[in-house]
Amino acid sequence: MSFSNVSTEIADFLKILEECPEYTKMLNGEMYNAMNDTLFDARHRAKQILREYNATFGDSGSARDTHTKRLLILRRLIPLVDDSTIIEPPFLCDYGVSISIGKEFYANYNCTILDCASVKIGDRVMFGPNVSLYTATHTTNVQPRREGVELALPISIGDDCWICGNVTIVAGVNIGRGSTVAAGSVVTKDVDEFTVVSGIPAKFVKRLEHID
Repeated sequence: MSFSNVSTEIADFLKILEECPEYTKMLNGEMYNAMNDTLFDARHRAKQILREYNATFGDSGSARDTHTKRLLILRRLIPLVDDSTIIEPPFLCDYGVSISIGKEFYANYNCTILDCASVKIGDRVMFGPNVSLYTATHTTNVQPRREGVELALPISIGDDCWICGNVTIVAGVNIGRGSTVAAGSVVTKDVDEFTVVSGIPAKFVKRLEHID
């Protein structure tokens, strides 16, 4: 990752991570040891920042001052955060540094992003409450789980998507721009752009008008 446009704190932290072989395996979709000391410490760092962020819920300051405070905290966790970003507390993630957010992103309460692999969210994306993105996954074979290894696959969400409440998106899924995922759906496969999907697992419902 280029360090030119991120905070010094995140840039220094990423340099430490990129020296960790297990981190490289994790990002490459290979089996890796999630309990590696560097990764364990990285998740703890994220929890400490998230605790501070989530403590701003019902902050005594003005709405604008609280928004500014939240942006400052998020920028210690997520490399690039636009001024228009709104993530309602409580918010949870694994590392933060693998999340990429476009402009005018809004996430309602209880957003969970397990960003063991990259999570790319486009411009003008909306999340309802209780949306969960899980890049982390495990083999169904028992022995690798006994050995403490797992893997992760990236998730991407295109511009202008609406991910409704209580939606779960699993590892390796790409959601095309302009799409809507209906409330309560579990998305296990890629979603074409400008479509509506619904259900468990999510299935095609209808096509939407294309716009530029």
